[in-house]
Amino acid sequence: MTKQGLLNVMITVGLILPAAACGASEPANEAAEPPEIDNAAIRASIESLDLDMENFPRLDCSTSAQPLMMTVLGAIFDQQISWRMSPRDGEWRMRGLPPGKGPIAVWGADLLQALDEEHIRRLRAVESHLSVSGTHGAYGRVIEGRCDLAAIARKPSEDEKKAMEQAGVELDVVPVALDAFVFIVHPDNPVEGLTLEQVRGIFTGEITNWKEVGGPDHRINPYTRQRNSGSQELMIDLVMGDRTFAPHAGSAITYAMFGPMDMMSHDRHGISYTVHYYNRYMAPPLARRGLPVQETPREALPPAEAERREDEDIELPPRARMLAIDGLEPGPESIADGTYPLIEPVYLVTRKDLAEDAPAARLRDWLLSPEGQAVVRRSLYVDRKGNAP
Repeated sequence: MTKQGLLNVMITVGLILPAAACGASEPANEAAEPPEIDNAAIRASIESLDLDMENFPRLDCSTSAQPLMMTVLGAIFDQQISWRMSPRDGEWRMRGLPPGKGPIAVWGADLLQALDEEHIRRLRAVESHLSVSGTHGAYGRVIEGRCDLAAIARKPSEDEKKAMEQAGVELDVVPVALDAFVFIVHPDNPVEGLTLEQVRGIFTGEITNWKEVGGPDHRINPYTRQRNSGSQELMIDLVMGDRTFAPHAGSAITYAMFGPMDMMSHDRHGISYTVHYYNRYMAPPLARRGLPVQETPREALPPAEAERREDEDIELPPRARMLAIDGLEPGPESIADGTYPLIEPVYLVTRKDLAEDAPAARLRDWLLSPEGQAVVRRSLYVDRKGNAP
């Protein structure tokens, strides 16, 4: 779970079916530019949903989908908030622009002081509709009927499919945005990239020394995640397949989403994995773990990211460094054009017995519409058709 806290006043951080019944349609990476959609069109489409505090669906999500869901909630309830980098410490947080107060940057709990009583009431009401149970927990809540709609960073795991079968529940799983699976190392590790075969060799134990892949003469320390975590299931699905993890990798397990970044902050010879969005936009800077800061000029950033920062350059603490895979670096551009080899969607998950006119169904369908996808891009996710933010 991310340590910075996602808009502290808005959330309190809180299975299932046979594989054939869990249909997940794949998004097409289309080169066409998304249609220009202004705020008035988005607002009109939201009004047509006929959602209010009384009938709003119960939501849940993976940790890495928190900013997406918070951006959606901000749009639905007309709260001018976005996911931005704080100029104070380089951390990403929800940024509030209080209605009618102009471009005032408000961070975290300070948002309460800038809002009137009506907006505070609305924010606290929204809070009751959103849980952040993590990937495995969110699947469980949907299957158990305790959540109506979840944004989840992978397809169901084998354990979750078994739970669905036992419960006699089928799920609809449809992509809403694109993310990527990435491998991370300490910022001082000189290795810039690996092939997928080298990655597999490291985690099966066939490659044990960094010098075998162009690095220093030192043992490689691979770190894994626990079973059913979003990252671990992606590692199996996208990379390892039926290969067996090396014993020394299987014993070095990190049990929180920040765990891999935490280990990379002090192990210069470690390697682990996570999702691109979390490492780039959510993980607390490694400076919090005792590493020095480094200067990153705004012109070196993707445009959508650069405009989320203050006008002046800031001293940006380093995060765990993502490796290129098969010569391709992970980033919004390589995710959008489909060239990065380990792309994985974020999915909207509902039960198949959900009524077509249920509030959760209306919200799901809206998120897949051009207006909803425009809001998805506001969260800095690449949309389901491959349009970058």
